[in-house]
Amino acid sequence: MLRLGACLCLLASACATRALVHGQGAYRPDDAAYRIAQLPDGALMPRSWRLANYESRDGVLRLKDRRDESDIEFTRDGDDGTLSVFTRDLGRSERKLELRDLVNRTIADLSSPLWDGRHFYRGSRFQEVRTALKEPVPGCEAIDVVVDAHPTGIATFTSRLYVLWMRPKDRETMTLVMYESPIQTFAPAVEDVIGLVERLSCP
Repeated sequence: MLRLGACLCLLASACATRALVHGQGAYRPDDAAYRIAQLPDGALMPRSWRLANYESRDGVLRLKDRRDESDIEFTRDGDDGTLSVFTRDLGRSERKLELRDLVNRTIADLSSPLWDGRHFYRGSRFQEVRTALKEPVPGCEAIDVVVDAHPTGIATFTSRLYVLWMRPKDRETMTLVMYESPIQTFAPAVEDVIGLVERLSCP
C-alpha cells in the first residue's frame, strides 16, 4: 500500500524524537509539544495495534532505527492499516500562515511527485470524504479531515486517510496524525484513532 505518512516525513524540515516516555498517566515522545493520555489498562492503543518503531531497552522505549523520522508508528493486526504521528518545524513563512492554509499546503505537496534519492512517490489525487473540522485538542490548534487518495497513474487502488494537523500555541512546530488503510477496513479501525486524538493535549 502507498505510505503517504512516509512521504510526509520526507517533506518535513526537522524530525522528532528518540524515546517514548511513559509516566504520570501519559505517553510523550522526547521533547514533543504534546502528550497522549494512556488507556485505562495503561496502554497507548488497544491490543489490535502494534507499536512498530520502538523497542524496550533497559525499561525505556527507544526507536529501533535512529534515522526513523516518525514520532510514533503503529500497525494493525488483521489488515494493512498504518497509524503515524510525526512532527516538523515550521519554516519562517509558514509560521505566519493560518492552520487551514498549512493544511491546504500539505495536501498540495502530497499531490505532487517526489523523489527522495531512493524512492519515487507518484503523488495522489484526493477526494474529501468528510469536511475538515476543528478539533478541541487542549493547548493546540487542530484540524482534521477524512479523504480518499487515488495514486497518480494507478486506477485500480484507493486508500482512505484520516489526517489531523495540530499546532501548539507556544512552539513553531506542526504535528500530524495520519491513519491510512484500505477503504474496506477503515471504519472500524478509525474509531481507535479518534480515541487517540481525544486523548491528545499540548501541556
